[in-house]
Amino acid sequence: MALPKYTEPHYRVWHYTYLFICGCIFFFLIAPLFVIFPLSFNAEEFLVFSDGMKRLDPDAFSLRWYVDMIYGTKNPWGAAAKNSFIIALFATMGSIVLGTVAALGLSSRHMPYKGLIMATLISPMIVPLIISGVAIFFFIAKVGLAAT
Repeated sequence: MALPKYTEPHYRVWHYTYLFICGCIFFFLIAPLFVIFPLSFNAEEFLVFSDGMKRLDPDAFSLRWYVDMIYGTKNPWGAAAKNSFIIALFATMGSIVLGTVAALGLSSRHMPYKGLIMATLISPMIVPLIISGVAIFFFIAKVGLAAT
């Protein structure tokens, strides 16, 4: 994004400082992916850059870790990944259905309690997450599900 020519010098300095800080944050968030992603195709017992990987030898690469994650019996990651996928699928379908019904209902002129329903649906965006988390924790503790 180019600044206009009439921008004052101190705004120009702050603009480029802001861009530099954003670039550094982006680099430090993205840079580990360039290390972790190639390591995930390693055929070795441990996650290391082997000599074969450095030479781009096809025998040094495999999908072993992905197969072990999905089909491995000794590895609990497969069951956890499968459960997460199933929960995400049902949560997505449920939120699509409920969101569509809410949108259709709230777009109607004759919807009773329209303001209350709108406030309830918008409240998660307004109330900070920590307050919701503490309230949910107290509810779970009162029901007796804490530390289970």
